[in-house]
Amino acid sequence: LWQRYEPLADSSKEHEELQSFQDHYQQYAAMIREQLVPLMQAGKKEAAYNLIPTFKSHAEGASSSIEQLILFNEQNVQQQTEELLTSNQQAITTISLTLLISLATGALLSWLISSLIVTPLLDLVGKAKQVANGYLDVKVNVTSHDEVGQMSDAFATMVSQLRSTIQKLSD
Repeated sequence: LWQRYEPLADSSKEHEELQSFQDHYQQYAAMIREQLVPLMQAGKKEAAYNLIPTFKSHAEGASSSIEQLILFNEQNVQQQTEELLTSNQQAITTISLTLLISLATGALLSWLISSLIVTPLLDLVGKAKQVANGYLDVKVNVTSHDEVGQMSDAFATMVSQLRSTIQKLSD
């Protein structure tokens, strides 16, 4: 049993307690094998009863070592639990910050993209209102080649043709 436990012992104190347990256990087992069993087989019950304090001493020593090993294990479990909780808290903090940064970046990009679309459209709407009010000398600036730029170009062409047509009619 203790041979499986030994590689798990972390500290020199834990190794010492394990060695103490092994010593008590081996002495206890040797006493049973070498003293108690021969006395019982020989029918010397009183001599066997006289060994009880010695058995008790080794049993208490082994028990004390086991209790100390349990305490070491509880402390190790507590320490590992605290380390895991700290690690988990750090992971949660990192994930939360990453999420907040991603949301902020997404909101900023959404605002930037919408302003790149909305601003030229609002400008074009203003120019269309001027044309509707009869002001045909409107200058439409085409700054892009996307859909909004194509619409601005088409509107500029329409205003230019409208101006030409009205000028031809007035001549």
